[in-house]
Amino acid sequence: MTTTFFVLFIGIFAIATVMGGGLGWAARSEKYGALRIHKGRNPIADKLKGPTIAMNYSLPWIMYGAFFYFLGNHTIYAGWPSWPRLLVESLGSVLLYDFLYYFMHRAMHTKPGMRLIHGVHHKVRYVTAESGSYLHPVETFAGTALFL
Repeated sequence: MTTTFFVLFIGIFAIATVMGGGLGWAARSEKYGALRIHKGRNPIADKLKGPTIAMNYSLPWIMYGAFFYFLGNHTIYAGWPSWPRLLVESLGSVLLYDFLYYFMHRAMHTKPGMRLIHGVHHKVRYVTAESGSYLHPVETFAGTALFL
């Protein structure tokens, strides 16, 4: 993997972080309060919600970075693939991920999965762009690992 790749990777991470922070600010802002569907507050303490959401935004990028650093030379093409191959592989990857994530999510809705892991996500009563990322770290890790 080249330095350029990792500079671009960090740049994309920075843009995603700024966008996530902007959406979080908009969700809490009084300026956009009139646009909210639900006016209530989530029963999650802000001191717990902020670090959990920040970790859930960061963990996938850390996992991707480690994956590309250690295995990138073995898993990435040396050059650009042809456009049809790029399109088929990209679409196939997204469809396979969605299919696998569906079954993982279904498994999380069993009694042990809900009690131990997925119930954290369902504590959110009024979903915003920010609170939609309120997940248990195990769920974030598992979902990201499916994509890798």
